[in-house]
Amino acid sequence: MISCPACAGVVRAQVEPPFHLDFVCSVGHVFSLEELFVAKEDQLEHAQWSLIALLKHLHMILQIDAESEAKHLSRFNPQDLQQRREHLSRHIALVERMIQETRLPSIHEGHTEMNVDDLTAQEGI
Repeated sequence: MISCPACAGVVRAQVEPPFHLDFVCSVGHVFSLEELFVAKEDQLEHAQWSLIALLKHLHMILQIDAESEAKHLSRFNPQDLQQRREHLSRHIALVERMIQETRLPSIHEGHTEMNVDDLTAQEGI
């Protein structure tokens, strides 16, 4: 199942002869395959940056506690907290590398680039 980029409902393929394919959600949002692809790529990028922010926030919280004389996270094993900080650092680097290495398909000559803002304006989303 693929979720709707506009409302998170489930989209279903709607095929009309001879070769027209749309994806329609239960609310009524409609996407071509290209529009769905572009919208999902945008969602993925947003999720990756959100993940980076969350990982960094957790790392900062653990760093604040490590540098504080009053250990506010004292009920947790100190070695586990240190190990978690190290894991978070590695995970941040991995996700950042994943984002940096992402290469989206290029647009053929003669075609214009489409982004999610264009889609929402077209679809009235």
